[in-house]
Amino acid sequence: MAKNKMAALVHPGLVVAEYFGEDANLNDVSKILGCSHSYLVQFLAANPDYTLTKSMCFHLSHYLDTTYQYWMNMQEQYDELILTQHENVFIKKLANNYFDNKK
Repeated sequence: MAKNKMAALVHPGLVVAEYFGEDANLNDVSKILGCSHSYLVQFLAANPDYTLTKSMCFHLSHYLDTTYQYWMNMQEQYDELILTQHENVFIKKLANNYFDNKK
């Protein structure tokens, strides 16, 4: 994935927050998305442990007249970005430990 594309990817919760707007009633949004209020709050706050579920993608696609795949792809791309970042950090630590032990 290109570096500039990686920078453009954001947590899907931020995108969903933009669609509904800051004045949205979170109880109503959680009902629309079929998730709990507490899950929605964490998701909209871009907590990486809270992701779009398949059910949420389905509900979003119908409510916002988009496609299920649009939302699934967004989550998958974000997951790939996070995984790549974690792998890069892990590989750097391994390399540093390896070369430090060679000295």
